[in-house]
Amino acid sequence: MRISGESCNCLRVYIIGLILLFLAAGTLSGPLAAQNCQLTVEVRDTIAYSGQQKAVISIFMENYADTVAGFNLWLVLNRPDIMEFILDSTMVVDTTYWSCLEWNESVCTDSGDVTESVLLYGASYDWITVDTYYVNRAVLDTAGTLVSGWELLEARSIAGTGYDVKISGMANSFLPPVTPGIGPQNGDFPLIKLYANIYELPEGFPDPSVTIMVPTGLLDNFGFSNELGEAIGIITDTVEQERCFACEDGGDPPCDPMIQVPCGSPDVDSIWCCDSVMSSYIDTDYVCVLNGTLTAVTGTCGDANVDGGINILDATFIIGYLYKSGSAPYYGALCDVNSDCAINILDVTRIIGYLYKGGEAPNCPPTWPCP
Repeated sequence: MRISGESCNCLRVYIIGLILLFLAAGTLSGPLAAQNCQLTVEVRDTIAYSGQQKAVISIFMENYADTVAGFNLWLVLNRPDIMEFILDSTMVVDTTYWSCLEWNESVCTDSGDVTESVLLYGASYDWITVDTYYVNRAVLDTAGTLVSGWELLEARSIAGTGYDVKISGMANSFLPPVTPGIGPQNGDFPLIKLYANIYELPEGFPDPSVTIMVPTGLLDNFGFSNELGEAIGIITDTVEQERCFACEDGGDPPCDPMIQVPCGSPDVDSIWCCDSVMSSYIDTDYVCVLNGTLTAVTGTCGDANVDGGINILDATFIIGYLYKSGSAPYYGALCDVNSDCAINILDVTRIIGYLYKGGEAPNCPPTWPCP
């Protein structure tokens, strides 16, 4: 199809005007939703393409009062039929150093683990044991994140599958130099990023959304600490716990022996009060958690912003990406509408020509990046 010179000029003016309008607009950004908390963790919502490999999952953090120098986070998927975290099976060699504490002639009758003293201070030891086992480690990305340069970062699947990942981080190991923790900041950069693979989904797949949950009930799997190793946002209470007993033979007390029974049981003959039990839990007024959602879509060539249709917003999306440091395309192939293996202003021209001038329909490459 040929376009007249006047029409071409109008189209160029329209594109230039669209670019200038977009560049003049302010960038919209905002803090995490839970503004009343002193520390907030958010799994950022994202969109991925059906069949996409290495989709990025970003976790953000705001900390207004504390310096964060260590953390544990456990991510769990509620829809293993849509996606999985990328895991690498790695062999771990675990060496333990032992020192004999008591000898009976040439036989050691009591020993202790001195691994930390050996590694830190070069202490002596009597023997070592070596264990080897495999762990499923997640693939992390620290480029441009708050934990870039941290000395210890570990991400493993507790269940041994791709449906959960526990991430542990420490700014410093035992030895100098000292790596600073994360001082108070408002979440402009990700805390950490990791990768997931999206399964191929058929057209019309019902509710293709996955909730990426951050459970907080187990403190071994969730928590933050400052540069002194002190827990952040933890409440510890002392709970008085009763224990109840009944005569084993079913008779009346006094009796011997007695057995422990549930305190709500009608058989209770005696109550022991009280055992003091320490109970620790997250202060949800101080630490907030926002679960995230990944939506897997089956896209259409030209639907750059993956909203389900081809319209002027797709041209705007590409312009923002090219000239305004906007969001990267969810799936690059949907933006390369002229199949030249690049995303550029020619793709904007083709979308606008298709929408308003009867131009050629978008034609995207079958794979991305192009081979």
